[in-house]
Amino acid sequence: MRYIMSFTASDPFIKDGLEYVILRVKGQSFMLHQIRKMIGLIVAYLRGFAGKDTFTKSWSLDRIDIPMTPGLGLVLDHVHYERYNNRFGSDGMHQSLTWDEVNDKVEEFCQQYIYPVITKTENEEKSMFNWLQTLPYHTYDVREQVRNAPLGTAVLSQIGKAAYKVDKNALTAVIDVHTNKREKAGDSSGEESDDDNETKSKRQKTDVASEAATNNT
Repeated sequence: MRYIMSFTASDPFIKDGLEYVILRVKGQSFMLHQIRKMIGLIVAYLRGFAGKDTFTKSWSLDRIDIPMTPGLGLVLDHVHYERYNNRFGSDGMHQSLTWDEVNDKVEEFCQQYIYPVITKTENEEKSMFNWLQTLPYHTYDVREQVRNAPLGTAVLSQIGKAAYKVDKNALTAVIDVHTNKREKAGDSSGEESDDDNETKSKRQKTDVASEAATNNT
């Protein structure tokens, strides 16, 4: 089971002309992209793109379309050994594993080498600013899982329904580009290649095997 032990936020501060806030999350363990999606949903809610119902949906088993913040700035700050310390730290034979003696040096290292790289990169690439522009393109609802869908449908699913509402022409252009790439990749005569036929044959065999397995269960 994964659980959060603490979640704190610093006061906003200015660094190299940009405003920052430090969020510290302490947890027993984390899932892939968990923190980036947590922050992404909070930002989307504060900016009016997501509602409280999105938080409720995110706890369900369905896959929800939640924006994921850029990875820049996400760092492993501390490794905690509390269970070890509680069990062995005071038994007279082991030493507790803590960072108390080097905390000042760790902070000095971060200020000198880590934080400047983060702020410099953000000023140059503007990853957070660019990410904020994508918030309207998310549905904040259950993702549609479409198998073997036409290319246009697949692109629409990736961009999100909101993008279709924002600019139908831009979305059509994206679909046209992908469709043209697919057509150019094929034979000029319109005939299927041997590789395509082989792939279809394997797919048909897989479908037959899957259907047989389903019927036997």
